[in-house]
Amino acid sequence: MCSRGAVGYRGRVYRLFSDFPLALPGLGLLLLRVVLAVFLLIDGATRTAGAFDASVPSAGRIAYGVALIVLGIPVALGFLSPIVHVMVAVVESASMAVGLALLTDGHWQITVLQIGIALALAMIGPGAYSIDSRLFGRREIVIPHDSRPPAS
Repeated sequence: MCSRGAVGYRGRVYRLFSDFPLALPGLGLLLLRVVLAVFLLIDGATRTAGAFDASVPSAGRIAYGVALIVLGIPVALGFLSPIVHVMVAVVESASMAVGLALLTDGHWQITVLQIGIALALAMIGPGAYSIDSRLFGRREIVIPHDSRPPAS
């Protein structure tokens, strides 16, 4: 009974987060998150500002730019990583489907790269250097020593 309960608990914990690696793998995941976040924030700010510079501001371009900015912040911090990274992939894929990613610069390769990084991070996990690691990461359970002798 005890081992089944432990397996059930472990399965629930690892459903959203696969691992929180430390050291170089953790730094590699942090680097990927920061690179993706920088892409999203700069791209979102550029597209939002560009929508207002046009003679007729486009609500779609503004919404797309704001969505990239809003998603870029939790990506950088590593907050709710699997959910946010899947949302990044969905927003970027939808933008390519309707042509928003191609309207301003035509560099579809960058959008595909962002989708790939976001999906890879969603599958691997946020790493040890993230808010998710602090909220859902490794825990140490301390069992207090009982000073009473065991009952016979």
